[in-house]
Amino acid sequence: MTHVLKSWCEYYFKIKCGLLTSNIRKDDRPFKDGDDILFKEYDHKRKVYTGHTCKAKLLSVQRDVVGLMPGYCVLSINVGPDSNRFILEEVNTAG
Repeated sequence: MTHVLKSWCEYYFKIKCGLLTSNIRKDDRPFKDGDDILFKEYDHKRKVYTGHTCKAKLLSVQRDVVGLMPGYCVLSINVGPDSNRFILEEVNTAG
């Protein structure tokens, strides 16, 4: 199953680069290990999607974690080998 999730700009880049490997989310979907996630970058200040997307694999879902609010879960994710290519493209286009 593929889950489409909104990701604020500040977090999107870190996810895309592979620097953010876990995500706390409302547990309002049937998340399960092995699912795919499509993150869609969202500019919450302008309230618009930027058009950038990033695919990730859901490695594990943790529920009922001590200290985590009820109704939330921790998603462990992996964006795969393309994350390093993305970093190089960003550096090269920045000048």
